[in-house]
Amino acid sequence: MRHDFVAVDGSGRPSEVLDLMRAREITQVPVLDADGRLIGLHVMRELIGYRGAAQLGGHSGRRKRHATGPADRHNPKPMVTVAGRPILERLVLHLVGWGVRRIFLSVNHSPRSLKNHFGDGARFGCRIEYVREQAPLGREDRSACCPALRPSRSW
Repeated sequence: MRHDFVAVDGSGRPSEVLDLMRAREITQVPVLDADGRLIGLHVMRELIGYRGAAQLGGHSGRRKRHATGPADRHNPKPMVTVAGRPILERLVLHLVGWGVRRIFLSVNHSPRSLKNHFGDGARFGCRIEYVREQAPLGREDRSACCPALRPSRSW
């Protein structure tokens, strides 16, 4: 039996356990009682506390036109390929890796290319929903188009 594992007692706050997991690069931490018996298990994906994310999807990228090659001129800015993969795909995969299972992509420019690439998200391990912006909202107003992600309480 191993005795060199990381464990916590039941008094730790979830934020502290999450910090411990990230520092030790582990995804699960057992919870032990005073006698060393297992009474629970902290799992990183459950501690993260969110299951949805909003991401800007397709915008025209006027500044991008001067910096990219001809292959990317008609794609939305987040679909520019870096090291063989679109930037937005990398973001989606990172979100899924952190436990996010519902992703909203707000689109204004070229939504078809995003839908063709991502589909419903099943291939990436999540559910992707597309929110069509009537006018470009920008980063600050991203949650305005995704009511499901608005905080239910103030922090």
